Amino acid sequence: MPSLLIVDDQPHIIRIMKSGLGRHGYEVQTAANGQLALDAVRANRPDFIFTDIEMPVMNGMTLCEELHSELGDNIPQILIISGRYDQSMDSWLEQFNGKVHFYEKPVSMSRMVELLSDLQA
Repeated sequence: MPSLLIVDDQPHIIRIMKSGLGRHGYEVQTAANGQLALDAVRANRPDFIFTDIEMPVMNGMTLCEELHSELGDNIPQILIISGRYDQSMDSWLEQFNGKVHFYEKPVSMSRMVELLSDLQA
């Protein structure tokens, strides 16, 4: 069963994603910010990470940078889901060699499952 870490500071988003992705066969962990996510990855590296950008303590972009600094190209596949996108994100994403992906909100549960299936293939 693939493992997944959901990182978001909004409890209702975590609840919805955890329930929906759990029903699709994913073992789901959660974290309320980037620092807690970093700790969770250090303790038990998931196959995938879904993260928001805007969060207290450590945002999603810093989380990606910290993981890349520690793990290099061995970082899990990370899917950033956020309404905050500008074209400078494209050049920022290049440093992760195809391991970090950006998707604009809203993203339906069926689309999340499809994205994960594509990354597993």
